[in-house]
Amino acid sequence: MKQSLLFALTLMSVALLTSTKTKAQTPIFNPGMTITSLGSVNSPAGEDVGKIIDGLTTTKFLDFNDADGMGFTVDLGGTPAVARILEMTTANDFAERDPQNFEVLGSNDGVVFTSVTTGTIPCISARGNTRSFNFVNNTSYLHYRVNYTNKCGGGTIFQVAETQLYSIVCGTPITGSQTLNECDGFSVTVGTNTYNSTGIYTDILLAADGCDSTVTTDLTIRPVSIVNAAPVFDCDSAQINGNWYFTTQTVTDFYPLAASNGCDSTVITPLTISNLTGSVTSDICTDGSMIINGNTYDATNTTGTEVFLNVGPNSCDSTVTINLNVVSENIDLSIINTSPTFAANQTGATYQWINCNDNNSFIVGETNRNFTATNSGDYAVIITIGSCSDTSACQSVLIANVNENSFETEALLFPNPTTGDVNVNFGKSLSHGSITVVDLTGKNVFEIQDINNQSILLNVNDLSKGFYFVQIQNNGQQKTVKLIKE
Repeated sequence: MKQSLLFALTLMSVALLTSTKTKAQTPIFNPGMTITSLGSVNSPAGEDVGKIIDGLTTTKFLDFNDADGMGFTVDLGGTPAVARILEMTTANDFAERDPQNFEVLGSNDGVVFTSVTTGTIPCISARGNTRSFNFVNNTSYLHYRVNYTNKCGGGTIFQVAETQLYSIVCGTPITGSQTLNECDGFSVTVGTNTYNSTGIYTDILLAADGCDSTVTTDLTIRPVSIVNAAPVFDCDSAQINGNWYFTTQTVTDFYPLAASNGCDSTVITPLTISNLTGSVTSDICTDGSMIINGNTYDATNTTGTEVFLNVGPNSCDSTVTINLNVVSENIDLSIINTSPTFAANQTGATYQWINCNDNNSFIVGETNRNFTATNSGDYAVIITIGSCSDTSACQSVLIANVNENSFETEALLFPNPTTGDVNVNFGKSLSHGSITVVDLTGKNVFEIQDINNQSILLNVNDLSKGFYFVQIQNNGQQKTVKLIKE
């Protein structure tokens, strides 16, 4: 927290310079009072604890054992006094035996003592030197204790020539006042008190002559100005109060003494930067292409940067980096044509047969390497390896004077796949029907004519493992069923 100058102390100093001293010091201790040392004392003859208040600076109190205390208690004999000054005189011997700190305590029953003040005694080399220490106290006591702590040097020997407490009779009190205006965040210190809020405060200070000085402080704390500015939106960068910014953040600007009340002003501006960026990373086949933002990317043009105008928040542009990976897959598009059955030469791929005469529409369920057409037309296959696909040339099929879908019931082959005999159930009895078994090359493997039964047993033990097609004909009707020999 910022702190103002000590106006009160300055004011009191002026008051003291212009006032007339009207105080009188009265000694509290005298040689006839009862004095008691703290702890055990090991003193030479004539240097006992009583010498510390005998009024003579040529005598002293000397203690060779300072471990259990270096102080004393004085009974004022029934007359209470208000102590305001401690006076001590250094003894004639070594300066290292002088005390370095003191505490004054008071009591009215001689049992319970209250701390009145503490202080530090600067170490000096001068012998027989008397110094005074003023302190604030408005309470009278019947017993006083002076406890010296620490020494200026080592060893175990403690000495003081003389110690005296004084009361003060003050004349006309010294008073003063001050009116202060400070901004929020500042504080004002008066004596030992610090104030940081509006109010009227009264402090009693110790004047140079040991008497009290009263100062009244009328303090007003003025608020600082905090302004929340309108949010700023920009695409790449923004300038606020003369400074450039390139990222989204809250901008805080500080203006000393700029507010109307003379205090500091802070302006807070929310800033949003919408510089959108992105990337397209994708695989592309050797003969494939991709259109991005109206531009074509292919195997010869795989990288680039595209700027999409006015597409982001606040109509900002978006920058997209293009990075395509060319995937090289050599697909065999040749077809084995055993019309009406076709087989793709490419193995280890996925397949989708299409109808070229129906806008290249997919033929539902025809996703095997082999395909048998049931109607005249043009057919092709889409072959996919990895992420690349290609389409074969269309193959023509002409099925004349045969209604392949005229069977009233479904013809069944079982078991299928088979390792030997196959039962063929036509769903109805044939009339001079026939069965032709064809391999993938279109070659007739064997043929059975003049069938007049509903079912027949085919012996395929001699056939090699692979795919075959069983063509059933009866009275101008035809049905082809796939057969797998294991």
